[in-house]
Amino acid sequence: MPRYYLDIVIGTRRIPCQDGYELPNPQAAHDQACREIRSLLSNQTAGMLDPKDCHVEVNDEAHRFLFKVDISEGYGVKSRRHERRNA
Repeated sequence: MPRYYLDIVIGTRRIPCQDGYELPNPQAAHDQACREIRSLLSNQTAGMLDPKDCHVEVNDEAHRFLFKVDISEGYGVKSRRHERRNA
């Protein structure tokens, strides 16, 4: 099963995912990123976060960027699944 790394990005600060998640496909990685976002926002400091500056970057086993999930998407506000960075 593939391993995905979900790095949390808050402004210029990156919190790297150390162990990754074994997940069956990119959709499952997207869903896990949404759970990470909900967990982050349930934290007491969530009110201090600027949603424009926060997202989760989903990376593959080689730590290559696949797509990002914005905070608003974690709550189902919009869907920009699998937004790929230009290589």
